[in-house]
Amino acid sequence: MNPRPRPRLFALLWLVAGLGVVPLSITLLYAALDGIRWLAEYAAGAPLYDLWGDNFALLTALAGVICGFCVGVLQQVIISRAWRVKLAGWWRASTLGGLLGGLFVWLLIEIFEYHELLWSMDLSPTQYSTLHFALPMLAVIMCLATSQASKLRRQVSVVGAWLAAHALAVLLPLFCSYLFFEPIDPEAIYTMTLSATWFMSHFVLLTIFTGVVMRRIASRGAWRQTAKRKSAGIDLA
Repeated sequence: MNPRPRPRLFALLWLVAGLGVVPLSITLLYAALDGIRWLAEYAAGAPLYDLWGDNFALLTALAGVICGFCVGVLQQVIISRAWRVKLAGWWRASTLGGLLGGLFVWLLIEIFEYHELLWSMDLSPTQYSTLHFALPMLAVIMCLATSQASKLRRQVSVVGAWLAAHALAVLLPLFCSYLFFEPIDPEAIYTMTLSATWFMSHFVLLTIFTGVVMRRIASRGAWRQTAKRKSAGIDLA
């Protein structure tokens, strides 16, 4: 007989992982960048001062892969531990989504010159500062969510909710910044506290929204697992 699901443990772990995945991903990314730089300089026999400027596609792809991998592994472990449900291939789908998101950001910035386009537009400081990050962030998050949704294709009713949860986590702070920050003195917008709060609001909302949807997905999986009396868990793919 399988252990009973633990929804409260799921909520706690999902919250901790959702807020902790950013510093974890950044730490691993810097470690990977330093390691790759050391190998490249060792092979070249000389310092490489603009290694990542000359290889921006590799930088964004590596960042996407690390972010997607961390998200996928943490989510898969949490679901397995709290709900006793196996999300087969979840971390691989997340890693692929992160890679696609990173490459999309490279295309957006390098090929389509997104930031140069913003400079050429008559935007307020708030509009520029939010759009500067919003579209690249939305691209990464939606590529990740879409790749993950491919593992939920048997659960059609929740695929739309899963994608909507990710989109809203980016679009809602963007909407609020236009609604509340525009009347503020532009100097106040760029304070460290306000900038950090705005940035972290995306991940707080993303954690909450995806947690609600994943609870629905995992509870269905746990119910199906119990109904079929399968001790090894089920595959939602």
